[in-house]
Amino acid sequence: MKTTIDYSDKTEREAISDVLFYIGFNHFKKVVREISKYTDNEETRKSFMIGLEFAGVEGYPAKAMLNRYLKGEIK
Repeated sequence: MKTTIDYSDKTEREAISDVLFYIGFNHFKKVVREISKYTDNEETRKSFMIGLEFAGVEGYPAKAMLNRYLKGEIK
């Protein structure tokens, strides 16, 4: 993804939409399916952040995806 996008005035939904268009619908579905299997905790977040970075998704869009699709509250 472009690293020059300013997300200070964008919503979480807009950031997730950017991820969808960047990695494509089929890959997005696979990533969301995998993320939603896990409970939200620090270790899970670190692991998925690294994985998303390898796919070219980092910063606020990656955090927005984890906020939306990880189960439960961060522990």
